[in-house]
Amino acid sequence: MHGLLSQLGQQSDLTLHPEYYLLTLPPARRVDVLIISTQATLLAVLYGQRRCLGPWRTGFLTGGDAVGCGGLLSAPEMLLPALHQAASFYLHRDVHAMRWKLALPPDAPGIPEQLPEHLLGIGVRQAVSESDPPGDILMLASTYDAFLARLSKLTRRNLRYYRRQADAAGYRFERGVPFQDYARRLQALGPVLRHPVSAWRLQGQAAMLDQFGGECAGLRSPDGVLEAGLCGFVREGRFHLLARYVNPDLARQSLALVLCGYLIEELVAQGCRELRFLNGALFPFRRYCQARRLLELDLDRPRAILTPLKWVCGRTAQARIAQRGSWERALRRIAGTYGRERG
Repeated sequence: MHGLLSQLGQQSDLTLHPEYYLLTLPPARRVDVLIISTQATLLAVLYGQRRCLGPWRTGFLTGGDAVGCGGLLSAPEMLLPALHQAASFYLHRDVHAMRWKLALPPDAPGIPEQLPEHLLGIGVRQAVSESDPPGDILMLASTYDAFLARLSKLTRRNLRYYRRQADAAGYRFERGVPFQDYARRLQALGPVLRHPVSAWRLQGQAAMLDQFGGECAGLRSPDGVLEAGLCGFVREGRFHLLARYVNPDLARQSLALVLCGYLIEELVAQGCRELRFLNGALFPFRRYCQARRLLELDLDRPRAILTPLKWVCGRTAQARIAQRGSWERALRRIAGTYGRERG
């Protein structure tokens, strides 16, 4: 796989490395990697995750993160053939639901709105769509002032204003925070966090930092409490921001923005060219991240029991459209093509 990464010039895309795939695999999912090759040449790799119930694998297969990264490694001309072969392979076996989000390279061919029906089988429903959402890579500059000059007047003002406010309140930026301190503070904040961090995710972050030589940083209050923190690592001139948190009781102080501003200033000083948000860009910076072509592909094979379940999940998700959150996203993932219907 590393040979194919080098051949395609994607060695710097950490999300396509097998080590990253294995370290970010949730415990309720199992490895399901499809390799497409000739006898002597590796052509494409699809990194899938098979959902499990206890020791049993289900027929739900997912691939790619929220912005489509980490799902497919292939040359642009192999993209469509790889998708065709993967769909045919899985749907003629034990998979009844495929949920793929794939970031497409700029030179990838256009994706038709329907895959060839003869590849999928009888009765398979499909929903294929393309969009251009903000990506996850923020380009930096040669100086921090040059970086700020790229931003809107409001974003620039907020970065400066909330930093002055944090400095006046006695907060201090600290690099090299021990991971144990970072993890303990996250666990202590668990009851008030909107999305508490599980033990396996903390273990995965620790393993990732150990694998790639990362560090933690944060903002400490005057009494030494780590009220905002992050962890990540530098690889080939790009800082990969693995995770971040902030005490929600202090949301009005915009400590997440302050911390990110300090981080960017430090990265620019040490010569980093890019900042990659591995779990979604911070909102004020989202519009400045490089846009990506995102392919969303849902395929559903009829099943006597599961088809009604998907239909119900789709209707429930649509009824909760004004209450977007983790439950609504989970329902849509289950519903697949049934969640894209209207009426």
